[in-house]
Amino acid sequence: MGGAGRKCGMIGLPGPRVRPTPTAFTLVELLVTVAILTIVLAVVIESGQYIRNQGLTRLTKDLLAQVDTALEVYAAVHHGSYPPDRFVPGQVVPIGPHNPRTEGVEALVWALGHSGAERFWESSQFQRTWTDTDGDANKIDHQPLFELVDGWGRPLLYYHGYGAGPEAAEGGRLPKLPGLDDARMDELHRSLSQRWVHATRRPLVDSAGPDGVLNNSDDARRTDE
Repeated sequence: MGGAGRKCGMIGLPGPRVRPTPTAFTLVELLVTVAILTIVLAVVIESGQYIRNQGLTRLTKDLLAQVDTALEVYAAVHHGSYPPDRFVPGQVVPIGPHNPRTEGVEALVWALGHSGAERFWESSQFQRTWTDTDGDANKIDHQPLFELVDGWGRPLLYYHGYGAGPEAAEGGRLPKLPGLDDARMDELHRSLSQRWVHATRRPLVDSAGPDGVLNNSDDARRTDE
């Protein structure tokens, strides 16, 4: 009888509490999730940009190899001489103001298209990269001058001593280029001049690479440099 009373008394005891299952993110969980997604997105974007730049670099180097071949075809026709990197007074001179950043490659395109190398030129892939990037109103016979552009759509830099003779100790100095201060121009001049002499005075054709800045480590150049 006493045992039964104790049993009946236990029946009325409250059972353990069951905590309700949360149905929404807390503020801390939400902030952590956003931070993780931001990091993942940044990594994906950076990786995608790297892969894209690698592809455009390969495309640009393929173009530079074609330009190199065209230069050798030109030199074979012109007794070892390469196209000038400017429009020489007394020869073909364009009318209208010009952009010194693109004058060299404009002179190159004009020379390769109006010489003994034009047959190779017309049969190559160059025409896909012809464009008038600066719209500088520089014309010859009322025809606009075109530049060769790299994978990023920027004009190539063509340098062939800039007026220096074949026996010159160093290359000539380019006119001041837009966007470069005097110190950067000095660095560019020294680099181009030294590379030109080291390359036994063969022309240099450069792309500014992904960052669009000439004369640094991500520039695209000929493979034999």
